[in-house]
Amino acid sequence: MTTDPLTLLGVVTPEGPGSATLLSPNSRYHNLPLGTRILADGRSVAFLKRRFPADPQQMRKLAEHLSSDSDRLDRIAAHYLGDPTLFWRICDAKLALHPDEVLQEAGRLVLIAVPEAGR
Repeated sequence: MTTDPLTLLGVVTPEGPGSATLLSPNSRYHNLPLGTRILADGRSVAFLKRRFPADPQQMRKLAEHLSSDSDRLDRIAAHYLGDPTLFWRICDAKLALHPDEVLQEAGRLVLIAVPEAGR
C-alpha cells in the first residue's frame, strides 16, 4: 500500500506522475506540473511544482469591494466570483501570500480581478 500523499489523493497514478489534472478546476493547483525527487533512501516522491500567479497589472478588473470588519474572503469570493473556493483569485490580485493579508484593515478597497484569457 502506498503512503505517497499525492497518490492517495488521486493526483499521481501508480504508473507515475503527470500533472495535477484531478484536482478541482477551481483549485489554484489545477493543471500544475508534477515533479519527482529521489530521496537518499531511493524512494521516489512526487510533488507539485511551483505556482506563479498572474501579474496583477495583467488581470481584468471585475470590481472593487470596500472592506469592513465583518468581511470574510470566502464570502467576498462567493459574491463576486460565484464560488467561495475562488478566494485565492482575490489573494493573487493583491499578491498576498496569506489570505489574512487581504482584509487586514476595514475601509480598504479590495480588487476583484481575474487573469486575462489564456492565463
